[in-house]
Amino acid sequence: MRISKHQIYLFACRVNPVYFLYGLTPCRYVEYAWILEQLGEEIDGRLILDIGSGRSLLPLYLARSGAKVWASDITSAVNVMQSRMARTAGLYHLITEKSLNTGVQDARSLVFGEDTFDFVIACSILEHIPREGDISAIMEMSRVLKRGGVLIITVPYGPRYREAKAPFDSEDVHRLYDDRQIRIRLEKPSGLSLFRLDFIGVKRPHWFDLFYSPSKTRLTRAVLGWLNLLIPESIFGFVQYEKRKILSGGVLIALKKPLLD
Repeated sequence: MRISKHQIYLFACRVNPVYFLYGLTPCRYVEYAWILEQLGEEIDGRLILDIGSGRSLLPLYLARSGAKVWASDITSAVNVMQSRMARTAGLYHLITEKSLNTGVQDARSLVFGEDTFDFVIACSILEHIPREGDISAIMEMSRVLKRGGVLIITVPYGPRYREAKAPFDSEDVHRLYDDRQIRIRLEKPSGLSLFRLDFIGVKRPHWFDLFYSPSKTRLTRAVLGWLNLLIPESIFGFVQYEKRKILSGGVLIALKKPLLD
């Protein structure tokens, strides 16, 4: 399914009015739209597992679109967050009707059986799992994916692989993947076939830094958040494969499970 930045923004505002002011980050608009595109036009009745849901908009949006969704996270806060957003949006019936299910799950050890889900999504999650946890998680996500199903993941990207307890440029990021580690830590352990690979990043750093440089305070960047809607593709968006090591800060990956062994 295809969705515009403005449609994502309006849905975000519906589930949490604070987004009227803050908006979403530039990368989240692109990630959400890309993920939804990989799901195809018809998701009614499809079983979807979302890993590390937290306050993500995806589970609620997908359930509203007809899918049966499991929103999972490492802490029970996911139950509160997803329920609160559903109530605010007037969509709590999706929870009572079991179209949207929430619960605590460790991505490294999922409780679901093999070949359960049509799609498994991990949006900007694997980089946060310590040590070899990303490898364990990718194997588990592959295990619970149906044959012919698609695993959709997004992670930070850079010219060199890095891990750190301290942040790189953000307090959240713990792991930055390069081409080699995408193959070693994600593609190969999954046992799945690469279906789609895209890179996103800042194409005009000077323009972007005008509003989002590290020197800007959190408050300033938050207040300017709604400007993300106005950032054109020429400044932030998809990066050509040949320029990925220079411009890209994120990689979007879709892996497909073979129908036969």
